[in-house]
This record gives sequence, structure tokens and C-alpha cells, in this order.
Amino acid sequence: MDKNPEKKYLSLADYFRSASSSRIVLSFQEIEQIIGHQLPNAAYLNKSWWKKTKPPARHFYAWTNAGYAVENVDSAGNVTFIRTDGAFHAAETDESADRILLVRPAEPDDARSFLEMQRTVEAESPFMLYGRDERNISTQQMRKEMTAWK
Repeated sequence: MDKNPEKKYLSLADYFRSASSSRIVLSFQEIEQIIGHQLPNAAYLNKSWWKKTKPPARHFYAWTNAGYAVENVDSAGNVTFIRTDGAFHAAETDESADRILLVRPAEPDDARSFLEMQRTVEAESPFMLYGRDERNISTQQMRKEMTAWK
């Protein structure tokens, strides 16, 4: 199996290879500056993205190949990496880790998730304009609406 990080994370791999600290705390924005592009939505929404160590994902090789593991992902958008003894322990990669919540402006690409959230809230609360399964809007229509909002 190829143990190289995805191409877009090579600069992050270089960063960790040159690091000498036993603990490194980086914000999502600092990581995005290092890699030169935005992190995927999953990185913002799921702690498990950071602790993932199984194919087909390969982003984690950027820090694991340099001997680091993710210790914590906090709600402020900071990731704490710690130097390991060279072995990356499977116990540190719990896929059922808690999700973090990052509040950011909704984008048209978020239309599907936004609709799912809206429908979930409407199904749980009797105080909404629409009730369970009453909202009749497609993802494409929501995407257009969100574009108009912007």
C-alpha cells in the first residue's frame, strides 16, 4: 500500500518532517495556509477525519509518516498533534469520535446538508412553519435560493 499523503498535503508533510516539537497546535486556518487551499468540509465537521488511518484516505500520512498523531481537535478549530514513539496506535484512531461544531456561512454547496438539517428540526419541533415532511424543495432549488441569499 502507498504510504504517501495525497498530493495536496505534501507541504503539510514537509512541515511535520521539519518540526521538532513534541506537541504542535495548529488552527484549521494555519493548516490551510500551509497546504495552500481549503480543507474539506469533513475536516471541519468530524473529528474522525483527523483521526482516520484507513484507506482510501491518505491525508493522515502527512503527519503520521513524521511520527505525529492527532491528540485532540477542539471546538475552536485547533488540532493538537503529539509526537509518538514512532508507532501509530490504532487506539488513538477511534472512528466514533465526537463531532465538532464549526459555525461558518452556508455556501450553495451546503444545500443538501442544509435541507437535511431543516427537515430534522421541522420533524422535531411543533413550532416551525413547516411540519414533518411538508417542505417540498429540491436540493437544486435550495442551492439557487442560497445563491440568491448571497
